[in-house]
Formats: sequence, structure tokens, C-alpha cells
Amino acid sequence: MYKKIIITGDFGSYNTPILKMIEELGSTTAEQVFTPKDAISNIRNAFLKNSNYELLITDLSASESSEHLICEKKEFIHQVKKEFPDIKIIVFSVESDIYKIQSLFETHDIDGFVTKGPKDIDDLKEIITEIYKGGKHISYKNTNFYEFTNQDIEIASLLAKGMTIEEISAYLKKNEINPNSESYINKRLMILRQQTGASNTTHLLFILANWGLIE
Repeated sequence: MYKKIIITGDFGSYNTPILKMIEELGSTTAEQVFTPKDAISNIRNAFLKNSNYELLITDLSASESSEHLICEKKEFIHQVKKEFPDIKIIVFSVESDIYKIQSLFETHDIDGFVTKGPKDIDDLKEIITEIYKGGKHISYKNTNFYEFTNQDIEIASLLAKGMTIEEISAYLKKNEINPNSESYINKRLMILRQQTGASNTTHLLFILANWGLIE
């Protein structure tokens, strides 16, 4: 698990639960700062000391009258990824606009997103664990959006490389990845098409490629 995590922003009543959850995951250092300026300063200083942060959790919230603050936070995310491409970034926010969330993945290269709502701390914990295992993770459990597992992305990636369903099933079995049946793969693809609004599998792969989830 990540050993050094930095949290940016004042999450109000969420502050204590987030820190407690991170402690339960086994992180040895979890630091909270309240402004993007302080966060990037700390990240840079840690880099100079060869003690890099591995994960950044940040919010993206501001009132309608403070739209410039949202722009500032987006620029902060962009700058962190530009200077420190290896750091993983999760946005934990009240934002629920699908297109704005997609934009964060496409143009700011974030690794995960959690919408605040019921059981959001559990969702945040799950996403931290999934991202630690590798790859990006989109979770919209608290909205009417969709969730992709690492296996979903692997199946889609293999399809994009030209493998058939039969070949993918054989590949999963060979690598002891379960479930691995052809019927399971077809079912997952059907669900993903329904969730993303893709008209067919080719359209699904196009959507996932546009979101930066597959190549």
C-alpha cells in the first residue's frame, strides 16, 4: 500500500474519517494541507529530499461565485501531473457532471474519482486499493454513472489488440484470472455497452480509448 499520501483541501466533517481510513489501509504517512499552493510546495520539497508522495487526494469544490477556485484547483492537478507523472491523483468531490468528470481523466490525467454521497469513504478506500493494484479506476457508485473493474479494462484492451472472445477466455484461464468463461466475457461487454451507451463493441472500444482507459 502507498506509504506516503498527501490530502489537499478542507473536507470538513470528512477530514477525520478519511485520515482514519488511510491509517487502516496501512499508510505510514498521511499529511493534510488546505491549499493547492501548500500542497505543490510540499510535493516539490519531498521530491528534493527523495521522499516522494505516492498519492494525492484532492477536492474540486467551490461555490458558483467561486468558479475561479475550481479553475485554480484544475490547474494545480495539471501541474502536479506535469512535474510528477508518477504520483497517483484521486479527486473526491461533489461534482456529478459526467462530462466534467470525463474531462478530468482526459485532460488532467487523474487516476480516480469519487463523488461524495452515501458510503463514499468506503468507495474511496476501494478505489485507493484498486489504483494501487495498477491502472486507472472510474467509480461513480454514488451517481447514475458506471464503474469499470481492472478485468473489464483488460478484456477491452485485449479486444482492441484484435483477440477474439475465445482467445481472451483462453488467455484468462492460462493466467488463472477468474471469472474467465466466454459467457462471462460476453455478459461484461453487454453491461459495459449498456452503461456507456455504446451501440456495439467497436463503439465501446472507441469510447474507452477516448477516455484514456485503453490504447
